[in-house]
Amino acid sequence: MKPHYLSRTLKNFGYLLCVLVIVLSVSPPVFAGKLNDFEEDVVKEQEEQKPPKHHEDDDDKEPGFFASLFRGIARGIVGALFGSDDADREPGASDHGKPEFNGQPDNAALLPWFRLDAGYQPVASEVRAFDARAELGLYRLGLQGRFTYYHETDPADDLRLIQLHGLWHLPVSQQVQIGLGAGAVMLGGEEWNSGFSLTSPILIYPKEFLGVEFRPSWSWIHGNPISDYDLGVVLSHSHVGLRLGYRWVKSAHESLDGPYFGVSVRF
Repeated sequence: MKPHYLSRTLKNFGYLLCVLVIVLSVSPPVFAGKLNDFEEDVVKEQEEQKPPKHHEDDDDKEPGFFASLFRGIARGIVGALFGSDDADREPGASDHGKPEFNGQPDNAALLPWFRLDAGYQPVASEVRAFDARAELGLYRLGLQGRFTYYHETDPADDLRLIQLHGLWHLPVSQQVQIGLGAGAVMLGGEEWNSGFSLTSPILIYPKEFLGVEFRPSWSWIHGNPISDYDLGVVLSHSHVGLRLGYRWVKSAHESLDGPYFGVSVRF
């Protein structure tokens, strides 16, 4: 009886060991969450692509191309809004038509000397984002910094996205302003990585208390792209406003997107 009992015990133990090995071999992908996938798409995938070709050349070309594109867009908008009007306007027509725009909007929402935005975004069932953006302005020049903290509950993970841009504001009318900016981006997860970033915000305020804002940015970390598109509506009273919108933060193959709501304070 004892040998038979021992044989059956060893056999059961062998089955248990096989099941344990199978579970351990299958389990690792379960721990890879959405934030980890995003970070790997931005950073780790590029490490595999570094050897093949011309990494430095690509970095040099991308910023130059988009800088040229932004200059072309700015010239086109300015030409369409100012050049054609000046050429077609009859003498004295400005006295009887709408007032001539002198380049300094009366709408305080377009050129505040200080602004602070804060928001909350449910990205997915397990991922939440907390966002803060601060901007300092001096007439046409500005400096903005944006910090976004992503938290994932299952599996537990954190990701931080920091964007810093120097801005040149171009008011094209009393209600519309575009901006051109360049700076840096930093992504912090398992480790910190940084790169180059461009932005071109578009603000449309038909009324001082009502505005539509589109704040895109394009960044590269080790040559891998991060596209950030923020489209929102601002309802404000005096210096305080409510922000509602949708934000997409995309890498080459992953996306962190969802609706958001928050507040805005400006002076």
